[in-house]
Amino acid sequence: MIILGISAYHFDTSACLLKNGKLLGAISEERLGSRIKHDSSFPVNSIKFLLETNKIGIEDIDYIAIGQDKKKNLLPKIKYSIKNIKKSIPAFIRSFTNFYKVDIINEQLKHLLLNKKKK
Repeated sequence: MIILGISAYHFDTSACLLKNGKLLGAISEERLGSRIKHDSSFPVNSIKFLLETNKIGIEDIDYIAIGQDKKKNLLPKIKYSIKNIKKSIPAFIRSFTNFYKVDIINEQLKHLLLNKKKK
């Protein structure tokens, strides 16, 4: 059984790949994609890297696990933002935008796998 794990739209987006319970690899998007520290984009480059490195096609994946907790550490983040209001405004805007992007991960996966037959 092969499982692709995805963490997207919050700090340090990444992907990991497991085969029969053994970790084949895990990598943060910032290492491969935009090179932006604490990248919060969808980890397209991480997914492609893991599949190519392990010679696994997307059609070989049995499950895709998406780790997400929109409210994780919400109170500490709010407290920090209030204390550091000037520095926090751009981060708040990005976080607010990404908060709703989590709901479209399925659509982005379909887009990534557009030419594949497997559901």
